[in-house]
Amino acid sequence: MEVDQEPLTRDPTLTKNIPSNHHPKEMPGNISSKVNRAEQKHVQTLQRKLNDVSIRHQETEKHCRKLSDDNQRLENQLSCALARNQEMEEHCLQLFDDKQRLENQLSHALARNQEMGEHCLQLFDDKQRLENQLSHALARNQDTMATLERLQDAHAYLIRQNDDLKRKYTKKVESYKELDKNYMDLVRPLQVSGDDYSTIYSRLMHIRVSIENLIQKARGDGSANLNKEAAIEHFRGSNLLEEFPVDESLLESYHLNLYMESAIMTGLIERLFNRALACIFDQSEEFEKISRWVDNRDNKIAVRWRQQLCVLAARDSDAMKCRREREVNEAATVLSSLVTRVYPNVDMSIKIKKLCYNAFDLSFAMFGMESIIQPASTPLGVPFDDINMTTPQKSNPTGIVSLVIFPAFRDNAAFNITPKVWCS
Repeated sequence: MEVDQEPLTRDPTLTKNIPSNHHPKEMPGNISSKVNRAEQKHVQTLQRKLNDVSIRHQETEKHCRKLSDDNQRLENQLSCALARNQEMEEHCLQLFDDKQRLENQLSHALARNQEMGEHCLQLFDDKQRLENQLSHALARNQDTMATLERLQDAHAYLIRQNDDLKRKYTKKVESYKELDKNYMDLVRPLQVSGDDYSTIYSRLMHIRVSIENLIQKARGDGSANLNKEAAIEHFRGSNLLEEFPVDESLLESYHLNLYMESAIMTGLIERLFNRALACIFDQSEEFEKISRWVDNRDNKIAVRWRQQLCVLAARDSDAMKCRREREVNEAATVLSSLVTRVYPNVDMSIKIKKLCYNAFDLSFAMFGMESIIQPASTPLGVPFDDINMTTPQKSNPTGIVSLVIFPAFRDNAAFNITPKVWCS
């Protein structure tokens, strides 16, 4: 704040009673001197007052200048205070926002603190439960330690026992190895020949086709080589002619040729297929009784015994060859004699002997299988079954079986060759 300053002037009251052209009159004597002294004294007084006023005026000017400086300083302080107050207001607003935020955080913190309190209670309960479990575990651990000590003692005892058993085991290993070798020799599956179901099937079908080809070649064109009387005589001797649906006088060549196929196969069955062990020794009733006795008590032992006989026979090649030659020669002689009588104009002995060789070898192979493959009879007079039977030409597909040309071959498992039959 500024203070108006006026120039310092002499107080007019001090000189208003003194004219400007006033000059002291000269007075005589004491009066003049008294007046002069009074005036001088008054002037001096006025002079002192003037000096005092001047001093006070200077002091006032100083004071005014000081007040002006103070006013300027206060104005500056006021502006600073206003600015600071503005800042304080903004800061207060910020503090109020912070207060609201802190209150919100405090409410969240209180809620969380409550949750933490509940969680702490849960933890305390868990702590109590775990302490209880720990106490139980410690008790069990003591029991376990006691048990462990007992087990350690037992383990030491077992180690000593184990050492003794090892020594005993080492002594018996060699004997067990020998026993194992002997056992494996006993239980190992025997392979008498290299045949299986598929090769046996092929070899039997080859036998059947060979018989068909043999009769076809022996009869000649139009059965020109057929001796009907000899064929009918043999047919009659087989006791099949009585049940045959065609009268003897009405028999045709193809009837007799079919019968000859059946007769040759019957001869192979009787002399070779039903006498598989003829390769080893002569037929023996005592051996048959022993075989039946073993089979009735233990089929597995009987099967292995039979296969062992076949293996031993196969190893004894010289004896096997001699028996083979003898059995084949006997069968071939009988069959060749029959074929020669019925078909007198041809010599089929070589083919018949080859057929007998094949039948002998096949019979031995079928006998050495785990389940014996052997001929199965087909009864006469049953209806023809196109699923389980086959038939040649000029056979009635809806008739009944009147002649078995080639029998069925079966085992006790899955092998099966269907029979070839003629139906009337």
